[in-house]
Amino acid sequence: DKQAARMEAVRIAEGLIRAAHAKRVKAKGEEAESLTLLLHDLDRFMPILHASSAPLKLIFEHILIVMPDSLSK
Repeated sequence: DKQAARMEAVRIAEGLIRAAHAKRVKAKGEEAESLTLLLHDLDRFMPILHASSAPLKLIFEHILIVMPDSLSK
């Protein structure tokens, strides 16, 4: 169960990276900066998500807090 949750978390994070990168290419100003910061956070979390003791709930709570509104639409 935990292994499946970890793999799903990795797939979700990879999807967020793809979506944020695609929006970042077209974004300007504050939106671009917000997306860059999100991509930086996701980049730092990816290795942690592969660990067996990854705090998935805390990681995704952080991502939801820092995710720009433009990406959540």
